[in-house]
Amino acid sequence: MDASEPRPTPLRPADWPEHLPASFYTGLEEINTRQYYQCHETLEALWLADKGSVRQLYQGVLQIAVGCFHLLERQNWRGAVNKLDAGARRLEATGVQDIREDGHRIYGVEWLDFLEASDRLQAHLRDLGESRVGDADLTLLPLVHYTIR
Repeated sequence: MDASEPRPTPLRPADWPEHLPASFYTGLEEINTRQYYQCHETLEALWLADKGSVRQLYQGVLQIAVGCFHLLERQNWRGAVNKLDAGARRLEATGVQDIREDGHRIYGVEWLDFLEASDRLQAHLRDLGESRVGDADLTLLPLVHYTIR
C-alpha cells in the first residue's frame, strides 16, 4: 500500500463481543457522574470475569477512573498521573480509538475524545506538579461520550 492510499479501518478483535454488557455502560455513567469508586467496582467485576482480550478495554477505562478518584478524593498527584497514563496507554494499545463498525465508533463510545481528555488532565497535573495538586482544574476530569448500541 502506498502512502496515498487510505489506511484500512481496523476490525474488532475476533474475541471481543459484538456488544458489551449493560454494566459497562453503567460504569461509563459512573465516570460521568464522578462516582469513581463505584465505577472501579463495576468495571473490576467485568474485568475479573472476562478472560478474553476485551478485558484490556475494561481495565483501561477502570484505570482512568481510578486516576480521577486519586485526584478528586485523595488529592494524590502521583496516583492520579500514574493511573491516567496507564489507562490511556492500555486503551491505545488495543487500538480501540480507530475501530469502527457500521460507520460508528465501536461500542458507541467516542474513544479518541476520552483518551484526549485523559491526556489533557494528565498534562495539566504534570504542569502543576505534586505540590500544587490542590489547584487542579476539576473541569478537566474526563467525560465519556457514548451511545448504547
